[in-house]
Amino acid sequence: MIGLVAILACGGGEEAAPPAALAPVSRDFARNPALVARLVAHPHSYFRFINRAFSQSVCERFRDQIRAMPAVNLHGDAHVEQYAVTDHGRGLTDFDDSSAGPNVIDLVRFGVSLALAAQQRGWDDRTDELVGAFLAGYRAALADPHRRPGEPAVVARMRSGFAGDRTDKLAAVSRELSPIALDAQAMMERPLARYAATIRAERPELPRHFFDRVAIGRLHAGVGSALDEKYVIRVQGRTPAPGDDVLLEAKELRRLDGIECLDTSRRADPFRILVVESRIAYTPHRYIGYARWRDKTFWIHAWDDHYSELDIADTPRTADDLREVAFDAGVQLGRGHPYQIADPLERQLRAELLEDLARLEPDVRAAIRDLSREVVASWEHFRRDMAARAGR
Repeated sequence: MIGLVAILACGGGEEAAPPAALAPVSRDFARNPALVARLVAHPHSYFRFINRAFSQSVCERFRDQIRAMPAVNLHGDAHVEQYAVTDHGRGLTDFDDSSAGPNVIDLVRFGVSLALAAQQRGWDDRTDELVGAFLAGYRAALADPHRRPGEPAVVARMRSGFAGDRTDKLAAVSRELSPIALDAQAMMERPLARYAATIRAERPELPRHFFDRVAIGRLHAGVGSALDEKYVIRVQGRTPAPGDDVLLEAKELRRLDGIECLDTSRRADPFRILVVESRIAYTPHRYIGYARWRDKTFWIHAWDDHYSELDIADTPRTADDLREVAFDAGVQLGRGHPYQIADPLERQLRAELLEDLARLEPDVRAAIRDLSREVVASWEHFRRDMAARAGR
């Protein structure tokens, strides 16, 4: 196995970089200084940031087995803090890295996330159990695609925190945005109008003024997507009253080059996101579409009024809370991975995935253990390197 070090090619210092080491010189952290503080705080934050290299490492580790594996709908960045709760739904969200490929990409990534989360909270002795719950949920949904487990206990607690005046929330989001030049706004005008026309053709009940722009700004948020180009567009909504304005997020389509076991025909295609989200998400985003400007593609969706992602540091009160989330996420992926238009093909694919899991589970668990250790070692190297650079 080459290891992630070959992909990220960490430079600086005489000490050899461990596998998965991130090269600070290869990222422009000046664009988002707060990101460094998040990355050095915990291994899981660092893990979120190196998704592309991590996925390639999984490809390498399973290279021989992957040749015989079917391609599935991949989330592509499944981890504990992608589990979100809204007014009307729950589950894994944020499909920026979705594509088609072997299911081990999602299984190993979510398993490593569970291991790192357990380590952060002092639940190391429950790691195997947490991974087992995740795989049990996955297996249950493959066997019965109509399986829908009850809500984890943390979901109700997260929803209990939803409150506040909608107008105040819209104003708060606007304050977080950076202004963009008028010529850049003009460049976006026609592509956004085309996107709006497409949505209205599918939703003729929407008023003609629904997508009239109220404001637009650059967004700097996230961890894995912190350096991606993102915008928030505030549109009028159903009435001219500010209280029912709608927030749309336009996110730059992230390239998936360097992950050898993905379906290469869909790496630069916005439909890889639109299709996979429709097949995996319990509740897909509203007004989902895409637009292109300045030789870049952006996928667009509406924000929910209330949205909260699970935070490893404080959302799960116990390891049992995390176990329930793990099972639920496993069910979600088990339902969505093999989702196909033709039922006979889907049934065959589910049966094949069940057989594969029975055969590969020991290898998947071993990969989770090994890559968890690699991520922690690489995070420690990264943290030391960042401290050394700050002291220069």
